[in-house]
Amino acid sequence: MPNDTLEPQTTADGGVPVVDQILGTFLTKVEAEDGLKDIGGRLRVALLETRDDSEAALRAAMFGGTAE
Repeated sequence: MPNDTLEPQTTADGGVPVVDQILGTFLTKVEAEDGLKDIGGRLRVALLETRDDSEAALRAAMFGGTAE
């Protein structure tokens, strides 16, 4: 279940929230590192797309598996 404490995906004026900009930049750097592209992609889905920052979702993104 996504965590409602994360910021919305767009601001009132249609811009990208600062937290999304920071996470996006960080995840782009992670994905660029050798051997971390898959992990970075899974983290991007968990944090920026599904907005799920639960321990289970982050563990699944980092180590594979499902968030249960």
